Amino acid sequence: MDITRQVFNKRDGGRREFRTSAHNDLQSVADAIGNWRLRGGIGRIWIVVESLYRMDGDFAPLKDLVAVAECYEAFLAEAYATGVYGEQGRGLSAPYEGRGDLVVVHTCGKVLGAAGALVTASGVLRNFMVNRCRPFIFAKAPSPLMAVAVEKHSRSCRRSLSGSNA
Repeated sequence: MDITRQVFNKRDGGRREFRTSAHNDLQSVADAIGNWRLRGGIGRIWIVVESLYRMDGDFAPLKDLVAVAECYEAFLAEAYATGVYGEQGRGLSAPYEGRGDLVVVHTCGKVLGAAGALVTASGVLRNFMVNRCRPFIFAKAPSPLMAVAVEKHSRSCRRSLSGSNA
C-alpha cells in the first residue's frame, strides 16, 4: 500500500487518485470504480491485488477480477504467487499471460531465494514504466549475482513443479 500511495501522490502535479475496496469483494471493487466514474473520474484504472495474500493465506479471485478489468478497461496488477502456484511456478496469473492489461510482480525474495522482483507486462506498459515511473527509474539494476541466482532458482522451480529433470 505504501508504494501505491507514493505512486498515486497528487503533490507532484499528477491527476491520479487512490481508492480502496473491501478485501476480495468484487462488488466493492466495481462500486469503487463506478462511484469514481460517477464523480467525474477520468483516466485509466488500475486494480492492484495480491493473488496470494501471504499474511492471510487466501487468494484473490483473479478470474473474476480479470472480468472486472475488462468491463472497466482497467489494468490488473498482481503479485506474490511466483514459485508457489501456477504453471511451472509462474504464479496464479499464468493463465492470463500475454494480456495487454496485466502487470505481474514476481517477487524473488521468497521461493527464488534472491533479492528484488521482476515485473512482467506488455511492451507498451514496459516502455511506459522504464520511461515514466519514478521508483523504477531510480532503482538500481540487480547485481549480476542476484540475476544469476534468480535465473537458476527459476529453472529449478520450473523443473520441480513440472516434474521434469531437464
